[in-house]
Amino acid sequence: MARIIDFVVVSFPFGFLTSAAGVKIVEKGPNKGELTGPLWTLLLFPLFFMAYETLLISRFGQTLGKWMCQIKVVDWETGELPTVSESITRAVVPGIFLLAGTAAPLIGISIIGFLQFAPIVIYLSSLSDRIYRGWHDKAATTIVLAAPRPRRAGGRGNSSVLGGPSSSR
Repeated sequence: MARIIDFVVVSFPFGFLTSAAGVKIVEKGPNKGELTGPLWTLLLFPLFFMAYETLLISRFGQTLGKWMCQIKVVDWETGELPTVSESITRAVVPGIFLLAGTAAPLIGISIIGFLQFAPIVIYLSSLSDRIYRGWHDKAATTIVLAAPRPRRAGGRGNSSVLGGPSSSR
């Protein structure tokens, strides 16, 4: 679910950007369904998605989707936030296939477009692992763990930030 949320978060600005740049789908004629306009802008989505993943995972251990789903990425050995290098590896393993698949219209080899489905296989590889580490986690030496947000103790009148007893007398 977190991955879907992240996809939507990145997709909306990207859609507006490519539309503003003039990328359109031909609706009539013999070229119906083909893309027109500056197709290089299509490469921005996988690049931005990899940057989004890398920056947020290395800084917070969570993307917006992971935060909403209360999960967090940590280093497999230390339990600390992943390094920038680990975060890049974790993002690039599926991202390189998305980038190659997105480049298909630019290079004119449409069969390469099927590479866009490889990230799905990479993400779903976690389902076949005993502790749910996908290929991207294994390559980056990371693991995704539950990260429930702490609940505040007490009722509405509690002024303590940490949720302990109120310090006002």
